[in-house]
Amino acid sequence: MFLRLITSRLKRFLPWVGFGLLGQRSGAAFQRWYGTTDPGLQSVVNAVGCHTSDQIYSKQTPVTRLSQSAEQWRNLQLHAFFLREPRARTLQILGNNQKFLAQVERRRNSVLSPAALSKHQSQFYIPQLSAFKELVDYDRRSRIVATYHFGDFVYGLNELMCHEVAGRKRLLYSQERASSAYFHNVRLAFGARGVAADGQLTADQTSPLALLDSLRQGHCTLVMFCDLPQNFGATVAVKFLGRQARFPRGPALLAVTAGVPVLPVICYQHAGQHRVHFGKYLEASVTGSGSREVAVKRVAQSLCALLEEFLARFPAQWRYLRQLPGYFIEPGGDACRPPSPKENSDDTGCLLRGQQGAG
Repeated sequence: MFLRLITSRLKRFLPWVGFGLLGQRSGAAFQRWYGTTDPGLQSVVNAVGCHTSDQIYSKQTPVTRLSQSAEQWRNLQLHAFFLREPRARTLQILGNNQKFLAQVERRRNSVLSPAALSKHQSQFYIPQLSAFKELVDYDRRSRIVATYHFGDFVYGLNELMCHEVAGRKRLLYSQERASSAYFHNVRLAFGARGVAADGQLTADQTSPLALLDSLRQGHCTLVMFCDLPQNFGATVAVKFLGRQARFPRGPALLAVTAGVPVLPVICYQHAGQHRVHFGKYLEASVTGSGSREVAVKRVAQSLCALLEEFLARFPAQWRYLRQLPGYFIEPGGDACRPPSPKENSDDTGCLLRGQQGAG
């Protein structure tokens, strides 16, 4: 009885809690809070975790519900703030993001039929394909393809690798081993032109020096992800969405250390097509009197700028959208400290702090 009394008082004085987790709100209250009377918005609220059904929380106390509601509200506010969107629009973006990622994961980790793969592959388009072919024919140096968990990156990157010159080593550095369904789909869709199982290097089985050696041997294309959250490894401070953020320093550090160029590549879906876009070709070298850390930050900033451009256009297609606020939190400890001047380019410890993988 006492708990029911507390709940009723909370509903009265905190109406947003009443809608979020402790009950339903009237249409007028819904409009005041979310700025719209769209009946479909409530389904979006449910999709991103702000449930309106008491049944889901029937075994929780009002205090627990209140705590969860406050956290959900805080996350919504933060996303709306960083995306510079109204709360209603932010909810729609997060709901669309959940649906988009579910489709990407299904095509990645479920065995697809040859017909389904053929249909999906036919939807990929590389607007700058002729420029890419000229690049790979002209520049035979090793390079790092710095990419993002954006759009259908799984099939987009394999589509790109099909246009590399014959005989070139193609490697993908990832956090975990891809599933057997993934390799089945890639083999069926791209044949020998895609990145095969023996071309995937995992973080737990590949030393940073092995990556460095592969690049220095020449004729190697190494694909690395440059948009990972802070818990994947060392970071560098960059400007992102108009403020200071922290992004992986591993791809930029490896490129500067090996003296190889970086090609930023991002995949996205638009107008019924899956497209592969290239950013500016970056020479990752120490110039003039600058230090290696200055070069690393310059490359990382350029990589971050491309993500920012496409996040503004297609925010629902980024895998780590829900973790966006975490990119602006300063991490602690030595894991992300900049290397000291005494750490040379072949220092294994330095490289270990700078490498991240994803998959």
